[in-house]
Amino acid sequence: MTTNIENMRARIEKIKMLKKLFNKETGFPIAKDAEELPPLRKGYVRLVHQTHAECAVSLAENGLVYNRIYAGRTDCGSRYAEITSMAVAKTEDEFWQSLTKENVRHKGADVMAIFDMPQEECGAHQRELLAQYLNGTISRGYLVGVIPNYGNQDIKLTQEEMEIKRASAQQNPLPPAYETPNWRENVQQAQDKMFAQLAERENEDEFGGNFSAQEQDNLQEEQNIGQIAEATWDDFDDWETVQDVEEKATTSAHLFEDGNFMALSAGKKGKCR
Repeated sequence: MTTNIENMRARIEKIKMLKKLFNKETGFPIAKDAEELPPLRKGYVRLVHQTHAECAVSLAENGLVYNRIYAGRTDCGSRYAEITSMAVAKTEDEFWQSLTKENVRHKGADVMAIFDMPQEECGAHQRELLAQYLNGTISRGYLVGVIPNYGNQDIKLTQEEMEIKRASAQQNPLPPAYETPNWRENVQQAQDKMFAQLAERENEDEFGGNFSAQEQDNLQEEQNIGQIAEATWDDFDDWETVQDVEEKATTSAHLFEDGNFMALSAGKKGKCR
C-alpha cells in the first residue's frame, strides 16, 4: 500500500515532465523545479500560490486572478477581496526555508506558482479596501516558476537538498526587468477613488455622520504602506466551495509532452486559481 509521501513523490516526477512554458511578457523560461528559479530581484517579494499542475497554462496566460469580479473575468479566478487569501509573500530566505517545513498542503495542490514582483506593488494588492479599486490580478509578467509543492506534511526537502537547490538557483540569471504597466499610477488613482467614495459616504450620513472606531482603524491601515503579510492557512477554509464552480484550463492537455501524465485531461472540472 502506497503512502501519501510515495504518491506525492511519484506525482512530482510526473510534474517534471511538464512541457516547458515561457513568460508571456518577458520570454523568460518558467522554472519547473526550485533549482531553476532565478534569484529574487532587490526590492521584490516572492509571492507563492499553491495550486494544481493543470492550471499552469492558465497562470502563464492570465496571471493570478484573485478576484474575478474586479478583473472582469467571471469565467475564472477566485473571489477574494485581496491577495493574502490566495498567496503568501515571502523574502527569498523565507521562501527557501519554507521548502523544508511541514506546512499545510491544500487538497490536490501539487505545485506552487511563483510570482516575483515589486514589494510595493504586492503591498497594494494586500490592502483589503484598496484592492477593490485595483484589477484583481497579479500580472503574468511576474510568473517565474511552477514548481513541485515542497514544504508540507506530504513532501518536503531536507536541509541539505534545499541548500543544493538554492545554491544552484543563485547562479541563474535574473529575468528581464518587467513591471505591470503604469502600476504606480493605477495604485494612486485607486487610492484617490477609494478615499473620494468613502468621503461621499460619510457626507451622505451612511455611517451616521461619523466612522466607527473599527472603520477608523481600517482607514488608517489603508493609509499605511502595504507590508509583506504572511497569510494563515485558515484563509483557505473555503477552498472547495469557492472553486467547485470553476473550470480547469481547457488547454491543460498541452502541458504534457508525448502524451505523458494524461490523467490530467483537458476540460475537467476543478480548482484553477
